[in-house]
Amino acid sequence: MRVGARPPGCNTPAMSMRDHGPWLSSTAHGERRIVPPLLIINPATDIEFVRACHAELAEAGASPVRLQVALRLLYPDAVVRPRELSGETIILWYVYREGHWVSST
Repeated sequence: MRVGARPPGCNTPAMSMRDHGPWLSSTAHGERRIVPPLLIINPATDIEFVRACHAELAEAGASPVRLQVALRLLYPDAVVRPRELSGETIILWYVYREGHWVSST
């Protein structure tokens, strides 16, 4: 599975911490649509962690904080950080199993 890919069934809409509404993304035509966040997961080679991230996003969803709390039940050092760049049209969260970036080797 490529980094950031969402397995089937993990696109359940929920509430965003940023706008307290559905996860919204803008299309090239300025339309708004519900889109779950794209997860950049580290380490991407830990398949069980990747699966847990997507499963917990589908269950806990809602915000980076709620995802982090859910992941910490299994991975105590897990950290979830939203990327909030001005004008960015996608919602992207960084998820670190060890609380920071680690090499996948």
